[in-house]
Amino acid sequence: MRWRKHLFWAVLAPSILFILLAPAFSLLDLDNRDLCAVKAVKSTAAHRLVIWKFATEMIMRKPVTGWGMDSSRAIPGGSEVVSIANCFDSSRGKMVDYVGERIPLHPHNAAFQLWLELGAIGVLIAVGSIVHLLRRADRNGAAGRGDRPLTAAVFSSTFIVYNVSFGIWQSWLIFACIVLFTLTSLSRGPTHAT
Repeated sequence: MRWRKHLFWAVLAPSILFILLAPAFSLLDLDNRDLCAVKAVKSTAAHRLVIWKFATEMIMRKPVTGWGMDSSRAIPGGSEVVSIANCFDSSRGKMVDYVGERIPLHPHNAAFQLWLELGAIGVLIAVGSIVHLLRRADRNGAAGRGDRPLTAAVFSSTFIVYNVSFGIWQSWLIFACIVLFTLTSLSRGPTHAT
């Protein structure tokens, strides 16, 4: 059942790579038409893209050390209200200029927040810690109990939530993750030989 171990890491790899490659988002060139198309599908998504674009610009100013832990709310120009997209609103029958802050409190994405606040040094420490904990969870039980799919699913779903909605330092979310990962480690699946 060696393929299970490889599948486990194949499921986790995109999340870990996303953290490492998040600053590459600055290479995307989004124009008003793109943002209006996104806004038509999900109203807050266009604002998220503007936030992430600004965050990557600020990451590039201090890529190694970042701006400092929990500094997102104080990033220069972050609280500035800017035009997100000037789109035609069919319900109003006119063009509407949607506006928002460049970074309202935090980037609403854990990968961007790590890069923005802690830089490459902090990202490497965080990714190293994540990989170490996942390897330890796999070595200390998930493999023998057949819990690799559960561990991968819990990590991946937590990763998705952290990267579309919340700030990384929110204590209630950190506590929820601790409880979730503790319950996952205490789970007992059927024993399989690896």
